[in-house]
Amino acid sequence: LQAQRTQHQSLRRVTAYLTAEGYDLRRLQEHLAQKKAQWGISIRRYDEVLYTPYSFADATAELEDQQGETSRVAMLESAVASQKPIGEVFYFDYGVVVIWGLGREEEERIMGELQAFERDSLEADEQELEEFQFCHDPARPPRLFNDVISLKSGHPMIKLT
Repeated sequence: LQAQRTQHQSLRRVTAYLTAEGYDLRRLQEHLAQKKAQWGISIRRYDEVLYTPYSFADATAELEDQQGETSRVAMLESAVASQKPIGEVFYFDYGVVVIWGLGREEEERIMGELQAFERDSLEADEQELEEFQFCHDPARPPRLFNDVISLKSGHPMIKLT
């Protein structure tokens, strides 16, 4: 029972939204580049996907203590690699956004900003939302069971897959 409680406490949100027929990733990437310092993000493009890690204040504060004057983007990349609590967002050009490790409030802010980049927005009754939880467990094979995604590592390419 204690092991189940511990695992439950380490679970974090992963949410997938379908809101449009597509997103204008070029314009979105330009917009995100302007928000880079304010939101504490870095931006990568993988074919038809934009990827951005977002920081939690406590994770970047801990990393600042460990790394001194390192840039926020470098701290984010370091935190993602070390599996610190970092939120990540994948923007797919076909109208889907998958958000890993952020709370509802942060998700709402991201989704509000995203509306300006939608192509052929879907009506509210056509939009879809899928909510899961995830955890990192290097000792077990990756799997999806009872809406919980278990990953061996927190690498962005694993999450993209």
